[in-house]
Amino acid sequence: MSFWYNGIKSDDMHVIVEEYPKRVVAKRKMEKESVAGSSRDILYTQDAFENVTQLYKVYISAKHRLPEITARAVAWLMSARDYVRLEDNYFPDVYRKAFFSGPLDIENHFNNFGKCKIEFDCDPRRFWKSGEKRIVMTNGGALYNPSPYVANPLLIISGAGAGSVTVGAREIEIKETFDGVMYVDCDDANAFSDAAETQSANEHIHVASDAFPQLPYGKSIITWTGGVTGVAVVPNWWNI
Repeated sequence: MSFWYNGIKSDDMHVIVEEYPKRVVAKRKMEKESVAGSSRDILYTQDAFENVTQLYKVYISAKHRLPEITARAVAWLMSARDYVRLEDNYFPDVYRKAFFSGPLDIENHFNNFGKCKIEFDCDPRRFWKSGEKRIVMTNGGALYNPSPYVANPLLIISGAGAGSVTVGAREIEIKETFDGVMYVDCDDANAFSDAAETQSANEHIHVASDAFPQLPYGKSIITWTGGVTGVAVVPNWWNI
């Protein structure tokens, strides 16, 4: 099997996965309080999960060039400065957001190959690839989340002038200064004027109490008013 990190396949870096990885399930974020006289702790649970470590046991195929090949592999793993995409062909329908910070302890076998364990620090969510598709909505149309976990969508809003977009029970107010296309990333709670998310557009929106739209399990109705002329949704379904 192989994995892809930051858009590059492990095989292309002479990194060969030796065995299928474990399925790692995240731990819920919570606190416990011990109460005197009670045999049961009080639980304070959150609708959030802790990061997980995704481990791959690998060997580096070098053919007497281990220092050179290893240096290339390390540069690849260290190339990202934030979470990037991680996927493998053992779980082909999902991907993770992952980061590699090291360290890496590589066994040298006569400069022919090296063995090591690569550990990625991962967002606890496994994002469904089916949730990456852009869905063009009709005003008043419904979107169905098939996952039991609440998704934070990307909204692509087009129009000119003031209005509003409502997803379920949550509303985004669009200010008069808006004209064109805007990308609202509900996971990062930010708005952008470009798909690459480099140009901020937060001045064009207002969200009450920072309550950006979410997609809970089941049906969510999406509507818009005023100068808004269209909405598309990248739902970002996920599981753990």
